[in-house]
Amino acid sequence: MWEFTTGAERILQLRHVVRREAVRLVVLSTIAAAAFLGTRALAARAEHLAVEDAAKWYERGREHLAKSNADAAAVAFRRATMKHRGEKRYVLALAEALGRSGNRDPAARALLGLRERSPEDADVNLALARLARARGDSPEAVRYYQHAIYAPAATASSTRDLRFELVEFLLESDQRERAISELIAASLDLPDDPAVRMQLAELFFRAGSASRAAEQYQRVLQRDGTHLGALEGAVRAAYEVGDYRAVAAFRLPDAVSGETADRVSVARDVLARDPLAARLTAVERRRRLLLNISYLEERWTACRVAPDGPAAYPQPLIDVRAAARRAAIGRDTEALESPMTILERLRQELAQACGPAPHADRALAIIARTHGLGPA
Repeated sequence: MWEFTTGAERILQLRHVVRREAVRLVVLSTIAAAAFLGTRALAARAEHLAVEDAAKWYERGREHLAKSNADAAAVAFRRATMKHRGEKRYVLALAEALGRSGNRDPAARALLGLRERSPEDADVNLALARLARARGDSPEAVRYYQHAIYAPAATASSTRDLRFELVEFLLESDQRERAISELIAASLDLPDDPAVRMQLAELFFRAGSASRAAEQYQRVLQRDGTHLGALEGAVRAAYEVGDYRAVAAFRLPDAVSGETADRVSVARDVLARDPLAARLTAVERRRRLLLNISYLEERWTACRVAPDGPAAYPQPLIDVRAAARRAAIGRDTEALESPMTILERLRQELAQACGPAPHADRALAIIARTHGLGPA
């Protein structure tokens, strides 16, 4: 017997089926979502543990590196990079440890891998520069230093520090001209900080540019006239370039002594003893010549107390004094060149026989050098 259903019953049956399938879909979706969230939570937890573990290995590596155990440090840093891949700090630390342990090629590969992702990163380029510096590869070191200096994110302070480090390397490599160029670039954007200017001045001096060093010392003194380091540096720089008038003009406080005070005394002796200086009267030229002769006579006499010292004035010294008394010395310097040349030869002989030279002795040597005098 056939069972017939009405349209209403069919609709009810269909609704029941749909409701049942909807419930199943919700249950399955809930299970899937829970599984996904659970898996995601587990993955996040595992990643968090890996990051924590990497940080612990990193700290261990730093401890090893502080104890100069580069091999153990490299092992620790390598594990840190494996736990937390791509972390720049860990790769930089690994490269440093490898470099210190003599494994420079693996260090370079690690750094170059970082640089492929961030070619303008200042830290990475600086690490590559230092690695090339350790290898003695000057062109490559300079290239990476330049990349670090001109990195987009570099600050004025970091750029200056990097330039100074580059200059140190250039001076070690005897590239003075390039070092001076870098220092000039650094001086264009310099803060009004005495410590920074003092550092720049010292680097200029080491690079052989005493005149530029003097400028920086003077800038410090303009701000603080009592700065002893700048005062001593300014005296040394002016003395180095032969500006003895500037050296003699310095008024030193009692706290300044030693070589700085000696330079000032020598400079004042140069100004007082040079008979060949410009714009002197004939009387003043003769007076200075006789002053120098008297000094060498006193120096010769003082040497006589030593067993190996000379016993009497040498004939050239006697002849120079006699000539100085009777010669017609005009405002020109030609008549003085010959006696001053003789005095310089005698001064050198005395310096060898009589030990350390007084300020006047050093002054006479400077005068002779300035005017191109001395033994033929």
